[in-house]
Amino acid sequence: IKGEDESVWRLLEEELPLSSYTIDTGSLADGNYRIRVEVSDRAENPAESATTASLVSELFTVDNSSPRITRLSAAPTGTPGEWEITAEVEDALSILASAEYAVDSLEEFRAVLPEDGVFDFVKETFRFRVRPEKPQPEHVLTLRVTDREGNVQVGKILLK
Repeated sequence: IKGEDESVWRLLEEELPLSSYTIDTGSLADGNYRIRVEVSDRAENPAESATTASLVSELFTVDNSSPRITRLSAAPTGTPGEWEITAEVEDALSILASAEYAVDSLEEFRAVLPEDGVFDFVKETFRFRVRPEKPQPEHVLTLRVTDREGNVQVGKILLK
């Protein structure tokens, strides 16, 4: 394996007995990588007739980092019990894939779209309104966002 900014290939495994191999990307830093696979039939052939071949993969991205939720804020709208929520969310490498919120719950999440209506960038802004069902002096709004690699970040804000 070799990072896009690296010049030396690092050995992952040698003389694999299987035709497949799984890489634990949790041990790799975020970034772009290539894998080179080299095969040989030396074990089954005399040295003078043995052949080798190699293939380099397309560039792929390893993204183990969660998106960042910034500027999460809430403001009363003027309608009693209603709040306007705004947030910016950014991921270092992956396009954002989903966002959802819950009010006073850890189970009942509702989907929310970015302001432009499409998850198509690594940075998205959100603006939506909520009206908690039960009147009480304080509510907790939880915002959960996920990038295309499945990394999740959760933020919260108090509505009071």
